[in-house]
Amino acid sequence: MQAVEELAFGWGDAYLFGYARDRWVALRRDSTRFLTAGTLTGLEHAIEADYRHHPVPRDYDPPGATDYLGLPDDDDGADAGTRFLLAALRCAFPSWTITCSEPIGAWIARSGQKTICQNSPVLLSAALLLIQRRQPPGRPGPIPPALPGQPS
Repeated sequence: MQAVEELAFGWGDAYLFGYARDRWVALRRDSTRFLTAGTLTGLEHAIEADYRHHPVPRDYDPPGATDYLGLPDDDDGADAGTRFLLAALRCAFPSWTITCSEPIGAWIARSGQKTICQNSPVLLSAALLLIQRRQPPGRPGPIPPALPGQPS
């Protein structure tokens, strides 16, 4: 059986990893696209296929980065990894205000009257992607109800 540490060692500079609702998730560091699988081995196969067809730059710096590591300088007290993830999420979801509360391990996104809280940046990104996919482009407002047979 493969450990998440092994997967992160080989792919951690191109993908972020998380686990939620019995699924492994990998988020590309250069976009808001993510992959899911039921096992780590399945996730590694999905990553290999994704990377083969759409390579992820291994030296990705989010736009607007301000220092030599590509990290924003507006999050006092946050470590370099947290600041990098905040910058990437803010770049990927510019209409949301995204913060991290390290003492309670919460990643929070706010937009208008909506607030989303997750315990990892990967889960927060996945939640925001799902919201964006359900909301028609150019039509701000409430999320439409799920179609019959689809999970809500």
